[in-house]
Amino acid sequence: MKFNKLPQHRIEIYKKMTPEQRIDEAIKLGDITYEIMKEGIRNQNPGADEDTIQRLAVERMNVCRKKGF
Repeated sequence: MKFNKLPQHRIEIYKKMTPEQRIDEAIKLGDITYEIMKEGIRNQNPGADEDTIQRLAVERMNVCRKKGF
């Protein structure tokens, strides 16, 4: 899978950030992605408890890592 390049305006925003700010942004994006993933799992498994949802989310994240995402 190919990823599109970032739009130039986003690149300019990131260039103006300190390294710490870029790390904070990356962490926030990771947290948002994890919450979206869990919400999708909840929708697909309406009876699942929170432990199951978290386990399935971690499994999906591991698959993504193995694929290089």
